[in-house]
Amino acid sequence: TNPNNPTGEDGFFYFRPTSTIGPRTSNIESDTTRAVVGINGDIPFLDNWQYELSYLYTRVNSDVVTDSVWNLARFIRISDPELCAVDSQCAQVVNSSGALDTFRPGNWTQDEIAYMRQTSHSLSKFQTTSWQAIADGSLWEGWAGMWNMAVGIDQRREYGYNKPDSITEAGESVANQVFTTEGRYDVSEIFGELDIPLLIDVPLVQDLRLNLQYRYFDYSNFGSDDVYRVGLNWQMTEWLRLRGNVSTAFRAPQVTDLFGGGTVSFDFFNDPCQGPEPGSNAYQNCLLDGLDPETFIQPTSQYAVLAGSNPNLEPETADTWTAGLVLTPTGALEGLQITFDVWDIEVENLITRPTSDSVLNDCYNGPVGLTAPECDNFDGRNPANGTPLNFVNRLTNLSGVETNGYDFSINYARAFGSTFWNFILNGTYVDENTFYPFAGGADGRGSIPDLQTLFAVSMGWKDWNFRWNMRYVGSMDDPDFDGDNAFNYDGVGAYDIHDIRASLNLGRWRLMAGINNLFDEDPPYVFNSGNNTDTFL
Repeated sequence: TNPNNPTGEDGFFYFRPTSTIGPRTSNIESDTTRAVVGINGDIPFLDNWQYELSYLYTRVNSDVVTDSVWNLARFIRISDPELCAVDSQCAQVVNSSGALDTFRPGNWTQDEIAYMRQTSHSLSKFQTTSWQAIADGSLWEGWAGMWNMAVGIDQRREYGYNKPDSITEAGESVANQVFTTEGRYDVSEIFGELDIPLLIDVPLVQDLRLNLQYRYFDYSNFGSDDVYRVGLNWQMTEWLRLRGNVSTAFRAPQVTDLFGGGTVSFDFFNDPCQGPEPGSNAYQNCLLDGLDPETFIQPTSQYAVLAGSNPNLEPETADTWTAGLVLTPTGALEGLQITFDVWDIEVENLITRPTSDSVLNDCYNGPVGLTAPECDNFDGRNPANGTPLNFVNRLTNLSGVETNGYDFSINYARAFGSTFWNFILNGTYVDENTFYPFAGGADGRGSIPDLQTLFAVSMGWKDWNFRWNMRYVGSMDDPDFDGDNAFNYDGVGAYDIHDIRASLNLGRWRLMAGINNLFDEDPPYVFNSGNNTDTFL
């Protein structure tokens, strides 16, 4: 019905990029306030004991203003002569034809642009207040050394608030819809640590120490729980030390995880209802949802999904153990230190956001009848175009993840003439990771390389210091691609990045200059990602 429609057809919708009404620029202002006050000193009636009392207050206020965002509701209104006519403000600004000349932005008046343009505004505040009391000191002198202890209490309150402007919250903006959230919780904790010398100066034991830690906490929204850690440090000889830890862990959702706001995101999808194997679970489930896999063509690469924080999150818990050794040779190899540690971590109720693509795939590839739990994330399909309806994929608790691997380091430091050199190699090898994708896998949400290392060389001479770093990331396979595509993409090749730095000490001053990514290495290409790479690598 638009009189300026040059095609003579109806039933289609078109609008231009936001640059037509001006560049989209964001001004972000964030103010942080942090104050700590406390006292410490000796406990008069206990020898070798000290105390500390402190109070902490932090607050972060953020104000984000974005210019030249489309007010989508007004754009639709001014493009339809009937809708515009019943809106007095629209009728006053529209041109004489009674509707926006959509295809010819050069004909738009400044009044029409001002009517459609929106300045979005988002406010957020996160605040922490806590007070803490700690005491530490010596208990008694044992035959292998002094027993030391620390105890404390902590009371903390977390608060979060996020509010968009009314147009964005109502979904009338072309920007992602965001919802107001607000909440707080309180936590009380008590904790203690005991360091016990077990043996000293006996065969194969220069020093053997046991470290015990315990913490109990009570959350106003999650209830109470406790964690512990048992650690053993065994100095066998002057050059060999063994160490090991067994512990539990508890991580409550951060206030931003709970009350950071919900937002409508546009996530990338490979729709499982486009071309599934005939007779497969996906084929049958797609039919049950009203889509014919023989004819369905995915209408767009991105679907609207409600993402963001989730006030119903539960805490994470974990069981971990580590075991390792430290070698510090003497004599000709003095200055060399080698460490090697094995670690294993099992996390329950992992707080994460799985890819929306994987949620859709798990639903349709699950049991016939759409009974997979992932199918509860959306309300079937839009009969007009087949897109998922009311898709929700916010932060959630997954059942669990297990990962294990190895950490290693080699550090060699010594003087050569008037120079002092330091050679460092640190690395992590992930042997197993049950979290998607897997160890050695890559995707648009979070890649997990098998091997990552950092090699560094530094040299000091008089007041000068020079350093070279090389970071290496091993190759990774993408489980969703096999190379049979226009990009020949099936994963990420190994790559390395080099940095250099030089500094000069000038008394109270230090002058430093350097180059990051010396050889201008491009970031690795990761498909199915809005950033075209994994920004966490």
